[in-house]
Amino acid sequence: MEWMLTGFLAGVLVSFLGSLPPGILNATIVQLSLQRGMGAAFGFAAACVVVEVGYSYLAILLASSLMKLGRYHVAVEIFSTGLLLAAGVYYLRKKEAGLSNKTLSRPFYLGIGLSLVNVVAIPFWVVYTALLTGQGWIMVMDATGIALYLGGIALGTLLALELFAFSGRYLSRRFSLPGGLVNRAVGLMMVATALLQIVHLFL
Repeated sequence: MEWMLTGFLAGVLVSFLGSLPPGILNATIVQLSLQRGMGAAFGFAAACVVVEVGYSYLAILLASSLMKLGRYHVAVEIFSTGLLLAAGVYYLRKKEAGLSNKTLSRPFYLGIGLSLVNVVAIPFWVVYTALLTGQGWIMVMDATGIALYLGGIALGTLLALELFAFSGRYLSRRFSLPGGLVNRAVGLMMVATALLQIVHLFL
């Protein structure tokens, strides 16, 4: 029974910490919570969880081929870094804090679309699944172990995204942050993260 709890908690912890760095999903859920409320933010988060679990399951299947996939790791990191940098520039140039009404009216589909673009989740989970399995912290050789691990990943992702949503609403109300300032702050975080990733890639 202990390995079951360990596998679940490992999924929660890695997923939660992996979702904390600033990115397009975090920035979007903050804007949704401010403009459409927590209901829309939860719908967006639920969609992100669906895709994250799907990518994680794929990563479990690919973990045994980690060395073969290693040659593509740099290319995936470059792609995701470029996407993050472009999103940061977009938010820095954006004058109004808000997505279009048409986009905001479909937060679940927005979450699905943005999460699918976040392909860096696949190598992330391949690496961590292989690491956790090698250390004996998770067992993904049967359906029960896989289900518990994926359940932990789902919960960790949901908790992290909801934390961003609640924090964004609190800070906006507490300090009456103007929309343009929110956009610039989000944009700066994204650009800074992308630049740090570039340094990591080439130095």
